Formats: sequence, structure tokens, C-alpha cells
Amino acid sequence: AFIRTAAHFSEYALLAFLSAFLFDTYKIKRIFSLLFAVAFSSFYAITDEIHQIFVPGRAAEISDWLVDTGGALTGAALAVLILVLVKIAKKKKKKAKSKVKRKRK
Repeated sequence: AFIRTAAHFSEYALLAFLSAFLFDTYKIKRIFSLLFAVAFSSFYAITDEIHQIFVPGRAAEISDWLVDTGGALTGAALAVLILVLVKIAKKKKKKAKSKVKRKRK
């Protein structure tokens, strides 16, 4: 049971992680990238649970959806954190280059 739960959590974390990067390429504000990635992944999890109603021996469970959505939130938050850290590093690098150029003049 733990492995199945961890797998679901990881799958949806990866889906939201990649979705957040996708939304960021369209220059959407980072908070909206996070929200859209989580909403998209959560909606996908809902459709997955609904389709399980029609599969013999399977059932739709709210707890599965909550685990999936928790994974999505974690993955999207990690992606946004990476994006913010990269932006900060680029600003520092740009600032350092401009100081070097001023010293040469």
C-alpha cells in the first residue's frame, strides 16, 4: 500500500513539476504557474479516479485524489522554487558583470 501511494504521489509531483515549467515558458506569473500546474494535475487525478469507476475491481477513492493533489502541490512548489532561485542567480551574475564593465572604463 505504501509503495502504491508513494508511486501516485511521485507521478503527480512529476506531472505538476513539468507543467509548472511549461506554464513558465509562456511568461505566466510564477504564482499562477504553480496554481495552474496544481489545478491541471488535480483535474487529471479526478478524471483518473472517475475512469476507475468503470474498471472491474477498481474504485474511485477521494483519498487517492488527495494523495495525487498533494504530490502535485509538492512538485509544482519545487519547480517554482527552482525557477525563483535561477532568476536570483541570473540577476546576481548580471549585476557582477555590470560592475566589471564599470571598473574597466
